[in-house]
Amino acid sequence: MTNAKATAWAAAVVAAGGTVSAGRLVLCSTFYDALDLHGIYAKLDSLFIISPDGAGNTPSAYMDYVRLTQGTAHATGTLAAGGWKGDGSTGYFDTGFTPGVGSQYQAASCHAFVYTTSTRAVGGSGNPANEMALFGNDVAVSGELYLLPKWADLNTYWGLSDAAGSVDGPGAIAGAIAGAWCMTSTGPWGYRNGGTATQNFASTVTPNRTLSILLGACRSSGTVTYHSSDPIVAFSMGSGLTQVQYLALVDAVNDYLTGLGVNTYPPAMDLTTTENVDAVAFSGGGKTMDLATIENLDTAAFTATNLSSGWQTQTDAPSGWVIIYPSPTPPST
Repeated sequence: MTNAKATAWAAAVVAAGGTVSAGRLVLCSTFYDALDLHGIYAKLDSLFIISPDGAGNTPSAYMDYVRLTQGTAHATGTLAAGGWKGDGSTGYFDTGFTPGVGSQYQAASCHAFVYTTSTRAVGGSGNPANEMALFGNDVAVSGELYLLPKWADLNTYWGLSDAAGSVDGPGAIAGAIAGAWCMTSTGPWGYRNGGTATQNFASTVTPNRTLSILLGACRSSGTVTYHSSDPIVAFSMGSGLTQVQYLALVDAVNDYLTGLGVNTYPPAMDLTTTENVDAVAFSGGGKTMDLATIENLDTAAFTATNLSSGWQTQTDAPSGWVIIYPSPTPPST
């Protein structure tokens, strides 16, 4: 049975001039089911999966899954299955959502989540333009809300609840910025790819804002700046998520995007605590892992000179990544 929310979303897309294929409706329904199952949907104010159902079908990519209204792409940008991306100088995406009185996003409970398919592993290009904000509101007002991964100094700066002018950051991020990022007042913590806590945020939040949330840019005293050229494929805001709900959200988004044929970035895994791993997940058509994000793992076990028989690295994998092909007998630990 199709989830009623999926039916309503599809109707909104059609009303906006777009189309929804039968296959997309099934994926959409499964996605809503997962959000309902884990109590996530009830916490949302806004949610986007910015991946079109066919080339040129922008309403299917720009339709909010909660508010059933479209976001707006401004200036120069491109839309593809892997998300919307600006040109790094003028383009940005306006979600149309402004947190305020009556929203789920409030001082006592709030989250912001973004998912990028970017392979960028270098820092931003300068101050302040093109510092590559994945999302933001206004960095010059009390209660900042923004995420700028890998600034020019290679550190990642993100703010959920800062006072004006201050920044929080987990330090340098190894490898590409691709993946899921989430800030939540539950903790309060910041998470990246698999639920590892990376940043404790201040507890004071200014939830009521006068400007809408932007993707691919931020504002400074009302002026749009900090433009990004990183593709953004998912975004949500609402009340605080637990770590379990964050992981469930990442899994639901990954499942959706996998169904759309988008190359997604899976959550990291702690192999020392994983039992009965399905080897199929690491087959030629399976997932990749960023070893730098795996906790309690001796990476020497994956070097070229210390691989057990039947295991190998894929030489064309992106720099810093490895795809493991297990034989019937995995290497000893």
